[in-house]
Amino acid sequence: MRNIFILSTGILLLFGACKNDLELNAKWKDITIVYGLLNQKDSVHYLKINKAYLGEGNAYIMAKIPDSSTYYNNLDVSIEEWKNGQYNNKTIVFDTTTIYNKDTGTFYYPNQIIYKSTTKLDNSDNDMEYRLNITNKITGKVITSKTKLIKKIKIEKPSLNVINPVVDLTTEKPSVVKLTDLMGCNALYFKVYYRFHYFEQDLTTMNASMKYLDFYIGETVKGDDVSEVSFSFPEEKFYITLKGSIPYNPNVIRKIKMGKEIELIIYTIDFDFYTYLQFAKNSNGIAQDMLMLGYSNIENGIGIFASRYCFIAGYDLTVRSLDSLYSGSITKDLGFINN
Repeated sequence: MRNIFILSTGILLLFGACKNDLELNAKWKDITIVYGLLNQKDSVHYLKINKAYLGEGNAYIMAKIPDSSTYYNNLDVSIEEWKNGQYNNKTIVFDTTTIYNKDTGTFYYPNQIIYKSTTKLDNSDNDMEYRLNITNKITGKVITSKTKLIKKIKIEKPSLNVINPVVDLTTEKPSVVKLTDLMGCNALYFKVYYRFHYFEQDLTTMNASMKYLDFYIGETVKGDDVSEVSFSFPEEKFYITLKGSIPYNPNVIRKIKMGKEIELIIYTIDFDFYTYLQFAKNSNGIAQDMLMLGYSNIENGIGIFASRYCFIAGYDLTVRSLDSLYSGSITKDLGFINN
């Protein structure tokens, strides 16, 4: 019996289980598996490139052997920068490196080979496209893909068009987060949080630490013809979340971080990665199905090469919002004190 496994890091994260035996009648074929996400904010970029393998015997024993799925130094890996359909005279070369902290599991560990570059991507909000090129130096096989970076968006509410932007969480109407200028930004999916920063000190030990709490606002998939999206929530929900997440302790005092104590965090991903994740969610954990039916944007291979981005904007809380935190009926027992 022949068994086939996919060893891409991204696929392993999304497809936790795999069948031990999948019968195939075809002869052995080199199938390149690629997993890579670009983010222009990153100072280091990684690509995970492996090969699916066929073999006789116990698949789990084979999975422990690095030679079964690793190309080592037999690949030339690079991405080219293109603008408006023209090569932008920039090629970024990826070199092999080894990670030493892969968790235990079905596949070999703790060392694995990945591909790494420290060259910066364009961050000028241009309509840049990056084209992946992988050449097998032994067989001459060429694997390609491409992705556009996610462009900047405008946060209309809460406004950033002031010297000291603020968030008011005590208004009578629902609080609103509104994002605009989304046409052509290359992002399909948006997930939005507020991150609230505060100090906590134990009065018994006098130990102090900086902490934060993420407050989920909402998420959405944007249509092609949609230029803005909005999220709203009742103001008391923020304080209810604080009370439900921060434990009551009479021996602890808490203070807010002075200046930009709350951040608006917007996670975005492009069409290809979103589609890939939707397939993963509906795959029932069977990694082999990716070879047969799954979404892939890799030419002459299998996997995903896509873009993501995280927008972060810092705000101060209004005086009224802080008063509600210190002495409001919902959070007054959490030990927050005025600086």
